[in-house]
Amino acid sequence: LRSLVRNLVGSPIAGLDPHELVDTRPVCAQINSDITGAFRGNPEWANLPRKFNIAVSGSRDDFSHTTINDIGLQAAVHPDCPSEPGFNIVLGGYFSIKRVAESIPMGAWVSARDAPAFSLAVLEVFRDYGRREDRQKTRLMWLLEERGLDWFRAMVNEILARRGVDALRAA
Repeated sequence: LRSLVRNLVGSPIAGLDPHELVDTRPVCAQINSDITGAFRGNPEWANLPRKFNIAVSGSRDDFSHTTINDIGLQAAVHPDCPSEPGFNIVLGGYFSIKRVAESIPMGAWVSARDAPAFSLAVLEVFRDYGRREDRQKTRLMWLLEERGLDWFRAMVNEILARRGVDALRAA
């Protein structure tokens, strides 16, 4: 069985919401394009350990339900760069008939500009280190429980550094 990144979830009123902190349409479009190879297909992400969900929310109302997705990007203003749009990051959310697990805060903030690179780094760690033996325990939350958030954060930062992206700040 092949497991893929599922449809990216964004706010249905992005760009129209008078209370949004970040217009998420360009962020969602770039993440989607990076994952799908600009809609041509991308074998790099075609065989993940399990399905993978990403949600991007541009307002504090969280219309995208970021807390029940593998990656949740929640619009936030960072005190060190208040004029730059960005997101606090939550990871490992899960919603099924058998279990509901709310995501955990990564303790990090990423700029809207670097959110696509961050998302690909998370996918790379999941693809390379996620368990494949038991489909009941192969979602991102299980990798986070097994290896720990500090390990995961270090792996993501290492990938970002290799790509020349200094993306994460403490939330």
